[in-house]
Amino acid sequence: MSPTRLILSVNAGSSSIKLSLYSASLGSTPVLLVKSSVSGLTSPPAKFSYSNNGNKPHNVEDRELGEVTDQSSALGFFLKHLGQDESLKEHGSGEIELAVHRIVHGGLFQDAVVLSQETIHEIERLTDLAPLY
Repeated sequence: MSPTRLILSVNAGSSSIKLSLYSASLGSTPVLLVKSSVSGLTSPPAKFSYSNNGNKPHNVEDRELGEVTDQSSALGFFLKHLGQDESLKEHGSGEIELAVHRIVHGGLFQDAVVLSQETIHEIERLTDLAPLY
């Protein structure tokens, strides 16, 4: 049996960041553990939502966050909240082992790719197609 891994999926937009945490083993379909978002980054106060069906005491809906003003601080807040969710330790090491990010326009890339200097450069060339992202 292959080890369980935690996978973080990120979709950072201009005014919000959406995050999902999955558990998966090699050859299995990933299982959604956590759905979270921080909205209102361009119209403060930002609002935080977090849903983990396995650990309801950590669930949050639309908590105002005065200290969160951009995607970076939103991600930091999410990771801190995630670190306090003890139920995730039952899934492998409890550590995120893989992170993926949705790209609004991947150009020539039609499938998932590992970020390298070359792929980052190619995506940067497409900035004019979606400048807010």
